[in-house]
Formats: sequence, C-alpha cells, structure tokens
Amino acid sequence: MVLALPHSRIVGFGQRIATLWAWALVVVVALVLMVATLLPVPVFAASPATPAVPPVVVELETRYFQKQFAQEPLDARVARLETFIYGLAHTKKPMP
Repeated sequence: MVLALPHSRIVGFGQRIATLWAWALVVVVALVLMVATLLPVPVFAASPATPAVPPVVVELETRYFQKQFAQEPLDARVARLETFIYGLAHTKKPMP
C-alpha cells in the first residue's frame, strides 16, 4: 500500500515514485530538525565575553540608588527592606 499525497495528479508508477520522494523529504526534514534541536548552539544568546550591562552603567546606577537611599530616614529604609524580604519569602515561584 502506498500513501498518496492529497491532490496528486500523477497516476500509476509515477505516483508511487513521487509519493516515495515526498515521504523521504518529510523524513529528512524531520531528522534535520531533531538534530538541530539537540545541538548546543545558542543562536540568539550573547557571547559570555561581553557583559550584558557595561560596568559604567552599573556604577552610575549604584551611585544614584545609594544617594536616594541615604536621603531616607532609617525607619523608612528598614520598613522597605522588611517589605522586600517578606515579598521574597511569600512569593510563589513556578518550579523549573
């Protein structure tokens, strides 16, 4: 029994050859896709040599937040830190 492609207009022996070629193409494409998913090649990932954020930006952000944090009274800083820790402890994170 030969599985024919839908709407195929080839008849007889030609239909069998065309069908075999079509199924062979499907199998080859499936194998290529399966092998491609197994390869450890990050296509869109950044290279490990380049940092995600330049150190200058990190330093500027750190200085800004230290200034902003130092202007708050101690009670407000403690309350904000407690709220942050409570939020971390009570956040349900999905399991990987």
